[in-house]
Amino acid sequence: MHKQEYKIETYLICNIDKKYQSVLSKFRLYSNNLSIETGRYTNVERKDRLCIQCTMSMIEDDYHVLLVCPKYRHFRQKLFTPYFCKWPSLQKFTTVMSSSSPQTLLKLSKFLFLVFKERQT
Repeated sequence: MHKQEYKIETYLICNIDKKYQSVLSKFRLYSNNLSIETGRYTNVERKDRLCIQCTMSMIEDDYHVLLVCPKYRHFRQKLFTPYFCKWPSLQKFTTVMSSSSPQTLLKLSKFLFLVFKERQT
């Protein structure tokens, strides 16, 4: 959904700290510990792969974590413009995930780094 054309992605060649670049790569490649992924390996029905970080009873996928889950609202508000913090949509998700702006990519990767760091605690 967020890969618009076949080319090397900007986040791989711009000057982003490797720890941020790594978490962004894992997120984009679906190599993470979100319920949508872990449920595949434990034969959990897709509809039952819910977010345990909040009480919204939504599937914990990349869209939910990035734009919806209230647990990460403070990170969103700290790093993203208000446009991305209100009224989540697939268009906004695609916009941020397909961005080639180094500033946006840095903010996105920092956001993901903080989210996954918090999930470890």
